[in-house]
Amino acid sequence: MAQESKPVIQVQELFQVGIVVRDVEKTAQLYQDLLGIGPWSIMDVGPYIDSVTYKGKRVEKPSFLVGMAMAGNMQIELIQPINEDLPYTDFLKEHGEGLHHVGHIQVPDVDAAVRDLEAQGFPCVFAGDSPQTKFAYVDMSKSLGVIVELVQA
Repeated sequence: MAQESKPVIQVQELFQVGIVVRDVEKTAQLYQDLLGIGPWSIMDVGPYIDSVTYKGKRVEKPSFLVGMAMAGNMQIELIQPINEDLPYTDFLKEHGEGLHHVGHIQVPDVDAAVRDLEAQGFPCVFAGDSPQTKFAYVDMSKSLGVIVELVQA
């Protein structure tokens, strides 16, 4: 049993799993046909993101298709990279299709949460913002086996 301690950030709910795929439409149809998960909403979210950095470098005109559907209280996000300079493209090259991140963890201040996690040795590898939200992916794979997405709405 793990000892109780004060967490670096307090997670109230994991709302989403992000899965990198080569073909979002084909994969969404498979989830619908095999598991009954759907309907799916598919779109290129790049035009809705104002600013994106990946590994500390600004990404000009990011483009990736996202398919979203709910499975109970969990959002399934299928991500198909279009640009080469995105974490999803690197993930496909290194691992193939699969679970990329968990999260959509609501935090009051993404920048503060990122600073706190980076101080513990977990780097922010991808971040961006739009008029409605700000997000950051923190690489916690060495400890938790996965990237965690933080969101400030």
